[in-house]
Amino acid sequence: MKLRHLFFLMLIDLFLSTPFLNQLFSQSGEWTTFNVSNTNGGLTNNDIRAIAVNGDKVWFGTYGGGICRYQKSIEKWTHFDMSNSPMLSDHVQTIAIDGDDIWIGSDNGVNRFSVTAGEWQSWISIQCVSDISADQNHIWISTVTEGVYRYSKSDSEWYNFNSGNSGLLSDLVNAIRIDGE
Repeated sequence: MKLRHLFFLMLIDLFLSTPFLNQLFSQSGEWTTFNVSNTNGGLTNNDIRAIAVNGDKVWFGTYGGGICRYQKSIEKWTHFDMSNSPMLSDHVQTIAIDGDDIWIGSDNGVNRFSVTAGEWQSWISIQCVSDISADQNHIWISTVTEGVYRYSKSDSEWYNFNSGNSGLLSDLVNAIRIDGE
């Protein structure tokens, strides 16, 4: 796998006025810092909780500022929040890419944005989303209060695994990843 860009979040001194430093490391060895003050309104909040890359676009999930999408080739920012989209919350916890679908998890539910169709779907019944992962047939969503949800791509059905109906020891699940085997 060839490294093109490495995005990461770095927590710095909490007593500074901008406690989060969001940086990009490129193949050329250069560092670029993204924050509210240097993106000309593109980044709406310095508290970034999630980053996902979909081709030329980088999606930043902020806690309080919704989603900020950066298109690298033309250096253009696009902003999605509750005021200009059907997002359920501006407090984004996680973003997952599944083909042309962007899955967004927040404190108030799940959104799916179809990049090709430009359409949104929302599921408000899933609260306190902590993570999202995709495999070939399903979208897996972990929550901090309701266990794990599985969305079937083939029939659009949801199933909830929790401590009362499965082998989960707790309904608090902080992260979820798919094993490729």
